[in-house]
Amino acid sequence: MKSCLFAGVLCVLFLSIVGLNVASAAPSLPVTKPPVTGPYPFTGPNQDAAATNGQWFLDIASGLEEYRTHEFHDNMIGFGGGSMSHLAISGTVTRIDADALGTITNFDITATIYNDTSYDVTPWMAGTNSHEEVNNDPEKWYSGTLRDTKLTAEFAVSMLDPAFPQTWGGPYFPSVGSDIYALNEDQLAWYCWNMEQQDVDGGTGNYHVPTWDFGDIPQGSSATRVLMFAVPGGIPVADPRNMAIALSKAQSLDILMNRTTSLKVSTWIDTLALDPGSPYPYAEGGESAKRSSDVSVFHNEDELDFGDAPFDGITHNYETLLFVSDGARHSIVSGVMMGSAIDAEPDGQPFLGALLDDNNGIPDDEDGVVRVTPLYPGHLAFVDVTVTTPGFVNMWVDLDQDGTWWQAGEHVHLDAPVVLGANRLTFAVPGTAVPVSTVYARVRFCTVPGITMTTGYAPDGEVEDYAWTISELESAYDWGDAPDSYGTLATSTGAYHWLQNPGPWLGDTNSAPDVEADGQPHTGALGDDYDGNDDERGVWIATGSSLPRGATTTYNMEVNGGGGVFQLWIDWDQDGRFADPGELVDNSSLGDGSYTRPITVPTNAHLGVTFARARISSAGGLAPIGGAADGEVEDHAISVTNGIWCNVQYPTATTAIIGTSSEMIYGQCWWSGNTPGAGQAAGVVAEIGYGLDGTYAPSDGTWVWNVAAYNAGQTNANDEYMAQLTVGSTGVYDYAYRYSFNGEAWVYGDHDGDEYNAADAGDLVVSELPDFSITNVSLVATTDTATVYWDAEDRVIYQLQYRADLADTNLTWSNAGSEVTGNMATDTNAAPSNLFYRVIAPYVGP
Repeated sequence: MKSCLFAGVLCVLFLSIVGLNVASAAPSLPVTKPPVTGPYPFTGPNQDAAATNGQWFLDIASGLEEYRTHEFHDNMIGFGGGSMSHLAISGTVTRIDADALGTITNFDITATIYNDTSYDVTPWMAGTNSHEEVNNDPEKWYSGTLRDTKLTAEFAVSMLDPAFPQTWGGPYFPSVGSDIYALNEDQLAWYCWNMEQQDVDGGTGNYHVPTWDFGDIPQGSSATRVLMFAVPGGIPVADPRNMAIALSKAQSLDILMNRTTSLKVSTWIDTLALDPGSPYPYAEGGESAKRSSDVSVFHNEDELDFGDAPFDGITHNYETLLFVSDGARHSIVSGVMMGSAIDAEPDGQPFLGALLDDNNGIPDDEDGVVRVTPLYPGHLAFVDVTVTTPGFVNMWVDLDQDGTWWQAGEHVHLDAPVVLGANRLTFAVPGTAVPVSTVYARVRFCTVPGITMTTGYAPDGEVEDYAWTISELESAYDWGDAPDSYGTLATSTGAYHWLQNPGPWLGDTNSAPDVEADGQPHTGALGDDYDGNDDERGVWIATGSSLPRGATTTYNMEVNGGGGVFQLWIDWDQDGRFADPGELVDNSSLGDGSYTRPITVPTNAHLGVTFARARISSAGGLAPIGGAADGEVEDHAISVTNGIWCNVQYPTATTAIIGTSSEMIYGQCWWSGNTPGAGQAAGVVAEIGYGLDGTYAPSDGTWVWNVAAYNAGQTNANDEYMAQLTVGSTGVYDYAYRYSFNGEAWVYGDHDGDEYNAADAGDLVVSELPDFSITNVSLVATTDTATVYWDAEDRVIYQLQYRADLADTNLTWSNAGSEVTGNMATDTNAAPSNLFYRVIAPYVGP
């Protein structure tokens, strides 16, 4: 390449280029035969003398040869260049070693390849090279990731070259001075010429040109490497290359160039000069444009997956073909797909019915999207999208059937996040959709978001196109999802509501019933909830779906769609049916709105999980099974409890002295319909117990339990009990309350009052009494009363004792009154004679 060296001109040109803001992209062209043609066959190594496979490379260390199929070019915007203009392939000198005279002996170039390929490309001139190959196929360009990218430096020679020419002749460009040697290249590129241009290599060419690996470069991304060079003979100041290198470093100017007219390694031992930012064809100094390169960039293309929606330019205009409409395509990356298979196509495969990709190869790779429900006008449709790794899904459905996906509302999922496996997605089918007609859908999956167009390239994933049929509403029903013993499946005369007719439903305006093909029995009555659209949101039976036996409570509901007759059944005896007396608990005519309704749980209702069925219809009078002309059915699992709540009220932690009573510990219980009354509820037994720390009170047989007393002094709605704990061994213990109601099984309470958990039991630390003395003892006596005072220790049991004399050697003392924990005790039977008193502690009675 021969290029302008005037920095000021370069800057002005660059700024004016950016200002053009033309949307286009630097082309990447195949360098295989065809489309490359030429009269001379010796343009590649022995195994591919005609270079049918493309540009060849040699790894000197391993001896392995490989090729690249495409060449990527830079050029000016508006002349075949892309968003990066002539800087799509660029390099600036970032280090120079020079002697005192300015002779350059070493330098580095930081080279960057920016992938600005797209399918919005300004035409370019045909590619040619010095060995008379021609590429003149304007419809064969590539857009996508530059795979296995390599950059060659055509201005340098390699120290790794085993066949380095010792003499020079055409077609080498005459060297202008000392040769530039590459220092850190990875491979060598093949340089070839025709039979009319002989040299010492016999006219067949060889691996001569130093080459660096740049890896994979996705669209919109770049890769950068430092290229290191040495000049054993030096580049003096008078050499034009010296000025180019110096200006590049001083002003960060581009010193690398590759235009679209330069095909393959266009020349070798080229001079090195600044890229002037001139459009193709660019030549200088008598050279033809075919040599307009300092470097060349080669790469492989992706294997691509395309769509197969129909295209005829009249009634079907889906973006499927590559060069007609920038057809949707995805790079095939191992392990990233929808379904279980993916295959590659050279272009989109338009086909009526969107089946050409399905029929191309075995197995059918269009297996990632499964339609779960029919498409009914005015109702939701459900599909399962199965992916092999987390990512994002975009889905379009031609709901107005105009042959495009361009209308509002047809991009039915925008960057929907999906996880490994099957993902349930839903979309609304408009009421205007024509039954028994075909709509086309496109689903695109990628591990990155932003693939939000029906056209263009995606770096991984898959595109799948489908033809779906709009179904008639005659077969559209809402079904229940309780276990099938309640009448859920069609074969069990299950409850269903016909959705063709407008009518009432349960829930808000966004909870209209969806369509099911049949009942969906589920052990938790969640089949309809989990089908992708939870429309079971019209009835809320008690907080946490729990009903206390014997209590009157409330449930909430909402009606929409014009109102109707609401009916509710609950299986109180848990026999798997809604047919027993008293199980129809509501049968009311209700208008649109929200309601809170009372419900009384029978005292003989079975404890545990049971089921409720709610139905609304215009006519009413429904049984819990069978059909209805309109409306909705909702099934719910609920729990009948014994209506009890209990706890350890206070304290949640305490201490005690071995063998002595702890402080008073309180517990509370609530029994629906009983404890809210005045006084102690009949039929309640409360006990307090303790066991080793971390043991489970309901099942550990080592726990010690004692009856607790009712605390008549409490005033709240709960009944409160109280007791103390006396433990005969030191250690760390848990304590809890337990309650029995009417002789039924114990219910255990910890300090947070929810389901018993050892971590939430009370904490008790029992220790020995530390050494202490009874001090400051004094006596106050009257005729028949004696009171003794002392300094008391907390929670120590004292006993006042007396004796008439101290003459005997085997003294026996008698207790004066009961033991105390305070600092005084009184003998109310003191005789009017000499008495002797003592205080002992800690006292343990006989």
